[in-house]
Amino acid sequence: MKSDKTMKKIILAGAIVIGALTGMNAQNSCDAYAQFKQGSQFVMTNFSPKGKVEGTTETKVTKVTKTGTTVESQAAQVTKDDKGKETATSNTVITCTGTTIKVDLSSLMLSDASANAYKNYDMSFEGNIVEYPAGMHAGQTLADVEMVMVVKDKGTEIMRMTMKMTNRKVEAKEPRTTTAGTFECFKITYDYEMIMGGAIPIRIKGKTTEWYSPGIGGVRIENYNQNGKMRGYTELTSFTKGS
Repeated sequence: MKSDKTMKKIILAGAIVIGALTGMNAQNSCDAYAQFKQGSQFVMTNFSPKGKVEGTTETKVTKVTKTGTTVESQAAQVTKDDKGKETATSNTVITCTGTTIKVDLSSLMLSDASANAYKNYDMSFEGNIVEYPAGMHAGQTLADVEMVMVVKDKGTEIMRMTMKMTNRKVEAKEPRTTTAGTFECFKITYDYEMIMGGAIPIRIKGKTTEWYSPGIGGVRIENYNQNGKMRGYTELTSFTKGS
């Protein structure tokens, strides 16, 4: 289902950037983290519940700009299917103030292969900036997320998609091992819902568990339906820190 794949892409995008926050405090420099090192590369591989490769997302930090205490990182992402064929690209901007990281999810929505059907229409976003606080710790509750994408044709709305992440909690700090190595991670859980507008809206609900490593990013993301059945998972399978 296309909307389910779009939801997975948004969750994956968050995984790539949030790792820079874990363990950061106001005294630490943003550029000490891989997400703010030019040339850093990450490969996240999507798997079916049974472990079959379904595709990858390759991310490379292409430009880092500093303005005062703020650091902006531009990253290029290439999404490929299970046969290695490129299906979508995007350019993501991540901003770090030293105490907060802000990521624009709209570019990630536009890069999804299913969004190509609307490339000749007018698209707008609401609530597309997601902020992550510094000093993440076990037991912490994170702010809910809600983003709306609206597609119009000559002023007439033809599609509306709403994405929500609620009950976001930092459950624990624990190690996690993948083919990229073993990383000390924060385990975060939340509920998600995606609503595709129309005469009869399509709704997808479920739960996500994520493991993030300080300064690296997402290490593993597991997606479940409302009944607790796994829909699939994503892991960090390759990582190189830039300079």
